[in-house]
Amino acid sequence: MDPRINVITLAVLDLDRALGFYRDGLGLDTRGVVATEFTGDESTPAGAIAIFKLADGLLLALYPRTELAKDANISIEPPTAGGFSIGHIVDSKADVDALLQRAQAAGATLTDQPHDRPWGIYSGYFRDPDGHLWEIICRLESAASASVPGAQLEDFGSGLTPVTQGWFVVNVRDAEWWNSERRGARCGFENEYGDAPVEFAQLGINLTVLEPGETGLYHAEENQEAFLVLSGECALLVEDDERRLRAWDFFHAPAWTKHAFVGAGEGPCVILMVGSRSGPEVHYPVSELAARYGASVAEETSDWRQAYATVERFRRERPPNWARLPWA
Repeated sequence: MDPRINVITLAVLDLDRALGFYRDGLGLDTRGVVATEFTGDESTPAGAIAIFKLADGLLLALYPRTELAKDANISIEPPTAGGFSIGHIVDSKADVDALLQRAQAAGATLTDQPHDRPWGIYSGYFRDPDGHLWEIICRLESAASASVPGAQLEDFGSGLTPVTQGWFVVNVRDAEWWNSERRGARCGFENEYGDAPVEFAQLGINLTVLEPGETGLYHAEENQEAFLVLSGECALLVEDDERRLRAWDFFHAPAWTKHAFVGAGEGPCVILMVGSRSGPEVHYPVSELAARYGASVAEETSDWRQAYATVERFRRERPPNWARLPWA
């Protein structure tokens, strides 16, 4: 037997959904669903399948779970995950982070954030929409010797934002800004809303500007966060208590600390916000205190989509108070 694997077939519940994940989400090349002329019946498998051509002649196939069971003459077992994983090796830690972010944006679930492992690799795991487990891997020896490329920055109307992974330097006055009338303005330095998002895998950082009365939603998340007021004043709502913060006041928020900020004083308040990205879980509780400032959800939820369903969206633009900000 020639010691090679030529085809890996993944059983899927929804062929179109799986095709979209691997083709549109991960960017794998395919002709789409083929062999649809073989319709099958209760005992004969249908032929519809999606095939992706990978490197070195390897094929990745997506085949409906029911049809694979017919084809192999086995009973349809409930989906299981964790029995095996598929590994993909990339050149750098940045490549690991970027591919995991791309998979998550396409609908995958991250099961383990990327980190160094004792056996000499840096890797993270995700499950595809059907639960198949993938590990994205970088060998630390090769990563240590490889150079980190500089990111490419582009301006889409309100400042520079990265469109590729890598290191970069940008001044706050030149970086991309997003603004809303009720939620203030923010500069996140990453490209969260790009066609191919370029996000920071391990650390989130942004500058938020709040005019008096502007606020975000009262919430708690599983990540540790830290906040430093750089200028102006704001009200900190924390665990149903209220504190007034001024320039150089620092707020440490352990995981699951309920909090929100409300602009106060006579002018804009600038806050440096930093948070780890160890997990995606977030909770939006109902709070009478936060509701007085328009910062509470009407119904408790852990679904950010529900929490922000009626909240004003950010627009790609600089805040109108630009001339009054410290870097102007």
